[in-house]
This record gives sequence, structure tokens and C-alpha cells, in this order.
Amino acid sequence: MGASRMGKISLAGSCYGVDGDFIFKNPLKTNWLPGGCFIISKEHMIKYNYYNCSGKAYCEDLILSSFLIKNNIKLYVEKNAKVFTDPPTKIKKTQDLIDYLNGHKIYCRQAKLKNLRVKIWRFIFLLRLKLKNFKFIK
Repeated sequence: MGASRMGKISLAGSCYGVDGDFIFKNPLKTNWLPGGCFIISKEHMIKYNYYNCSGKAYCEDLILSSFLIKNNIKLYVEKNAKVFTDPPTKIKKTQDLIDYLNGHKIYCRQAKLKNLRVKIWRFIFLLRLKLKNFKFIK
């Protein structure tokens, strides 16, 4: 990942994380913030359920970041701030895969990403799982 991609979202709806070791401009303006890393005033919080699926909420941080940006809230990563979160949940079951793809679909719909890149991303995502001999646990 190049430093220029940090905190950005691709036209296929794929997000690039931020590595504090490579932040040269502090704070770094971003297009999204990872889940659990928001410090926001109560007046700017989204107070309704924007995630209309049950189960694990995949891509909820992309969706929330997109809503905040549409409301003219700027997102930044502060290099010296420390946030400790659980490691990302791995896709282990068929339902996890469905939940992840549904979350991505919700984000793409909300961000108005309806392009060939999204379709290619979904195809490559599923192909990589197949090539890794991903075994779905029922």
C-alpha cells in the first residue's frame, strides 16, 4: 500500500488503512475511519440505524464515514492518538461471507458506486476465496 492511498476508498469500495509510521502530515485527512476509532461530538452523531442487516456489521465504518462526509464533517487521523481495538473478524462461515458482501453492497449503494470496478472487485474477492480453497462451515 502506498502512503498516498492511506485513508482513501477506491472506486470499487475497497478501503486502505492508515499506518502511523508513514504519516508525514499530522493530522492526516482521510475518507474513512476504521470502526471504533471515532471521537465525535454528540450533535454530529448519526442517531438512526443506517445498517439494515442483522448479524455482524461489516463495512459499517465505511458507511458511517460516508454519512459524516456528506454532512460536511471532515475526518482526520491523529498520529499521536492511541486506539486499541480487537483484530478484524475473519470470514469463516458462509454467513460471514454473505454479511460481508451485504455490507459492501450497502456501502456501494449509499456511496453511489455502480461501476464495473465494483463488479470486478466482487469477482476477484470471490475468486481469491476459491483459490485459497475456502471451505465454508455449515
